[in-house]
Amino acid sequence: MKSGYGYVTYSNDPYKYSFLNKQDDKLDTLYLKKTSWQHEEEFRFITLGIGSYSNRLQEFSVDIVSEIILGYNISSTDEAEILEIIKAKYPKNVPVFKTRRTEKGELVKALII
Repeated sequence: MKSGYGYVTYSNDPYKYSFLNKQDDKLDTLYLKKTSWQHEEEFRFITLGIGSYSNRLQEFSVDIVSEIILGYNISSTDEAEILEIIKAKYPKNVPVFKTRRTEKGELVKALII
């Protein structure tokens, strides 16, 4: 598998994992976070085998995208390039957000398009 996607599961329970025994439930630790992050309602897209092992570029239909969120520390150059691609390829009804910090230091998303 070169990539995967799914909603994050939030729990404070420790997860069981063994390097020695095969897992029957195939619990994927890449989709687990503590309940203190539950407000994020995170959906993850993960690319495996970065670098010489695999190309990170994956193609998907634009119809499956419901929103796009740009990260807090994105450079202005990267942001401008991404926004140009979004304008060219995605329908106008796909909202674009950028994360920002509140005065309390919390990350929230703000609509930019």
